[in-house]
Amino acid sequence: TRLRHLHLMPPLENEAPKSRLENVISKERFAAKRPNEDGVISFTLDFESGVSYSIFHLHDHRGFHQVLLGKGCGWWPCITSLSGAKLHHGYEFAQSSVVSRGLWTSEDTFEMTLQFNETAFRDVITVTFLNGGTVAKLDRRVNVNSFGRQRPTIWCSTLVRGDELLPSSGLGSGHKITYSIASSTVGELLDNPKTRAILEQEVPGQLLADPRLEKARMYTFEMVGPRVQGMGEDVLARIDAKLAAL
Repeated sequence: TRLRHLHLMPPLENEAPKSRLENVISKERFAAKRPNEDGVISFTLDFESGVSYSIFHLHDHRGFHQVLLGKGCGWWPCITSLSGAKLHHGYEFAQSSVVSRGLWTSEDTFEMTLQFNETAFRDVITVTFLNGGTVAKLDRRVNVNSFGRQRPTIWCSTLVRGDELLPSSGLGSGHKITYSIASSTVGELLDNPKTRAILEQEVPGQLLADPRLEKARMYTFEMVGPRVQGMGEDVLARIDAKLAAL
């Protein structure tokens, strides 16, 4: 009985379709408009040119997560901490091995498929863009689950500098947002006046003004720091300690 529901994945296309919105929404941060059951705060899609994968960044009540997506017809392996207990029989894995891809199924719809290795779970995350790419509808479903297989839609809009993100959904008004070199992105630490002040105390001024740092906004200082001259382990440790004290 169970076998009759199995089916082959769709054949791969020879050429990945593209959308004019790709350049518009790439690296834009979309913030949830209201609290939601999944604790999603914001997400970003990074369609970096010159590489064979895109990056899906998600910020939720558990922290920051990312998935590398093979472009169009290609699948890409990666390790992710993406939350998913409500679609995975209640199991929440700290790290999961997945193969994934992302492709435009229409001019305004981007679909991500994640196959969780060594499990039966295959998640599909669909983002539908409206209003010229300033509004996004985030949907997620799974092929098999003990409970529901579809999560409620999450409406998001582009984050304008100066706007405040919603507090983590379901964490209560007393929840304190924390920062670190491992969980906070370069962009977040640069844009927040308090965290930027810490960076200015510990990092040479010319480094913060380096245009290459702008390209690393969606990564963390833990990831890029060791590759940057003047940001040794001692500097990163001092930054992390001051961030934790905020």
